[in-house]
Amino acid sequence: MIQSKWFFPVLIILIGTGIYANSLQNGFTFDDWPLVANNPLVMQPDIGAIFSSAYWPDRPELGLYRPLTTLSYAINRLVFGEGAWGFHLVNMALHILNALLVFVAVHKVVERPIAGLCALLFLLHPLQTEAVNSIVGRAELLAAFWMLIAWVSFVFGAGRWRWVLAALAIFLGCLCKEHAATMVGILGVVAFLKVSRVHLESRDSYAGFIEGISRFYKEHLAGFFMCVGAVCLCLWMRYAVVGALLLPRTPTFIDNPLAHVDDWERWLNALSIIWRYGFLMLWPVGLSADYSFQAIPIISTLWTGSVLAGFCIVLLLTYFIIRAIRGNSPAIWGVIASWLAFPALPVSNLWFPIGTVMAERFMYVPVVGYCVFCGLIFFLMRSRWPQGVIAVACILLTVYGMNTVQRNGDWQNDFTLFSSVVRVAPESAKAHFNLGNAVRDRGDAQVALTHYRKALWIYPSYAEVYYNIGVVEQTRGQVSKAFKAYQNTLTSDSTHVNAWTNMGIILSQQGAYPKAVDAFEMALVLKPRRRDVRFNYALTLEKSGRLDEALTAYTAILSDEPGYEDAAIHLADLYVQQSKTEQAILTLQGVVNADGQAYQAALNLAALLERETRFEEALDAFQIGANGDSERSVLALFAAGRLYGRLGKFEDAKRALNTFLERWNGDNALAHRAEQMLRQLNID
Repeated sequence: MIQSKWFFPVLIILIGTGIYANSLQNGFTFDDWPLVANNPLVMQPDIGAIFSSAYWPDRPELGLYRPLTTLSYAINRLVFGEGAWGFHLVNMALHILNALLVFVAVHKVVERPIAGLCALLFLLHPLQTEAVNSIVGRAELLAAFWMLIAWVSFVFGAGRWRWVLAALAIFLGCLCKEHAATMVGILGVVAFLKVSRVHLESRDSYAGFIEGISRFYKEHLAGFFMCVGAVCLCLWMRYAVVGALLLPRTPTFIDNPLAHVDDWERWLNALSIIWRYGFLMLWPVGLSADYSFQAIPIISTLWTGSVLAGFCIVLLLTYFIIRAIRGNSPAIWGVIASWLAFPALPVSNLWFPIGTVMAERFMYVPVVGYCVFCGLIFFLMRSRWPQGVIAVACILLTVYGMNTVQRNGDWQNDFTLFSSVVRVAPESAKAHFNLGNAVRDRGDAQVALTHYRKALWIYPSYAEVYYNIGVVEQTRGQVSKAFKAYQNTLTSDSTHVNAWTNMGIILSQQGAYPKAVDAFEMALVLKPRRRDVRFNYALTLEKSGRLDEALTAYTAILSDEPGYEDAAIHLADLYVQQSKTEQAILTLQGVVNADGQAYQAALNLAALLERETRFEEALDAFQIGANGDSERSVLALFAAGRLYGRLGKFEDAKRALNTFLERWNGDNALAHRAEQMLRQLNID
C-alpha cells in the first residue's frame, strides 16, 4: 500500500487536517485585526484599489506591497464570511497544499517513502505554526506556494516553457510577499546543476565547471533573465505604490534594534539570529510570536558562541553550494543549501535591516531545505539501519505533531498568544505591551497597567505604552494621570498624533481652549487630513467663541467629506446662530444626501423646515430620520404624525402614530398624547 502513488498524498491531507483541526477554533490575533478583520480593502473589495494600495491600509511608509495576499483575504471573506474560522481553514488548506508540492518535487529525485517523509516533516514542523495560525501568515503560505510551483515547473518542465511558467510563478509570488524573489537564486543554482555534466566522481571538476557555465549560457540564461525581469516588474509596481524599493523609513527601535546600530554590530547580531533560526529548526521548543527588543539580547562582540555558530552556518551553506556547482559533491546538497540560504539571508538583517529583528514565520520556506536534508540523511542511513530509521522518523513526526497541536492552542486570541510570549520571553517590552492591551480589552485595567509598567521598565522610551496608559486612565476618569501619560508620550515621540489629540480633548473639556487649540494644531501639522483631529479642532474653536474660524474649519471638513454628519450639524447650528437659516438647511440637506444614514442631521433638518413652514420637505426629512435607532428617531414619527394631521393627511398621520406607539419605550405621557391624537383622528 505504501508504494501506491496515492498513499502519501492522502496521508498528508489526512494528517494535516487532523493536526491543524484545532486551529479552526482560533480567532483573529494581533496584525490580523488591521490587515484582515478591519481592513476596508477586505470588507469592501475593489481590485483597482487593492493593487494601488500598500499592504497596510493608509500606511505606505511601512514599505509593504502584497496585493495578491490582500485579494485572497477579500475573496476569503466573500466565500466564507467575516468569521475567523474561514480564514484559518484556507491557511490550513494552503499549508497542506504546500506539503503536497514538496512531496511532488522531492519525489523527482528520491523514492516515494523518502519524499513522503520530507513532506510530512514540512507539514508537522512546529516552526511552521506561526505562518499557519496567524491569518496574516498567509503571505508566507502564498509566497511559498508560488515558489514551489516555480520549482515544480522547472524540474518537470522542458524547453523555454519551464522558464516561462517559473517566471510567472515568481511574479505572482512576489505580489504575495517580497521574498519570493529569492526563488531566482534557487533556480539559478538548480539550472546550473541541471546542465552540468560534472559529478562527484569527475576527475576534472574545473573542465566540467567551465562546460556547465557554457551550457547554462546557451540553454538557460534567457530564461533566468526572464525570472529577473519578473522580479523587476514587481519592484516597479512596489515602487509606484510605496515609493521605495526597500523600507521607506527606518523601523522603530522596539521592533528592530538592529536598524539603529552600526553595520558591524548588525552583522554580528544577524549571524547570531541565523544560529537561532538553525537551532529552532533542529529543536523547535520555546517558540514565540515576538522577538523584538530585549527578547533577544544585543550582541557587541564577535567572540560569542551564537555569532560564531551563525558564521559557521553561512560558511557551510556557501561551501555546499559552491562544491555542488563545481561538481565536487552531489547536486542535491547544493539544492538543499540553496533552499536554506536564499530565502533566509534577506530576512536575517545581514544584508540590510528589515522591519523586525526575527520572526518564526520567516523560516516557512527555508524549512523546505531542512526537511529535504533530514529526508536525505534518513535515505543514506536506511541501508545500514532500516528499522532504526523508521523508528526515529516515526518518533520525530509524532513529537513534531504533538508540539504543533499544542502550539496551535496558543493562537486562540491575543490574550492566549501574548501570555505564551511573556512566558517564553519575559524581557520583551512589546510582549508585555500587547498582553496589557489584551487584558485591557478583557476589562481588567489594573492588570493591564501592571504589564504596561513592566514594558516601560524594560524600555523607558516606549511612547505607545505611555499613550495606552493615558487611554486607560482617561477611561477610568483619572484625567490628571492621563494627561501626564500623554505628556510622557510626547516626550518620547513628539510626532504622536493621538497623544496630541487626546491632550487637546482634555484641555478643551477643562476650558483651557487656547492650549487645546495649540494641541490640535500640532496634530494637524502631523496629519492634516485626520478627520477626528479636524473635528475636535473646529469644535474647540466653536466653544472658545472663535465662531468665524470654527465655521471655516467645519466648511473645510465638509468640502472633503460631504457625509461627515457631526461637522454638518455643528456648522448648521452656527448658521442658525447667525440667522442664516437657508445656509443651515442647505448644509443639512447636503449631508443627508451624501449619507443616507445621517438620521440626526435629517431630524435637525426636519425641525428647521417645519419652522420655515416647508411642511412637505419637513415630512420627507422626518421619514428619513425615523429610520434610526435612537429615541429621537422614534420621536420623529410622533412629530411626523402631528404634522400629517395638521396638513389633513389623516391616514398618513395614523400610520406614523401607530408606528410610534409600537416603537416607543419612553415617557408614558407622550404615548397617551399619541393615543389621544389617534382617537381624535378616528372621530374626524
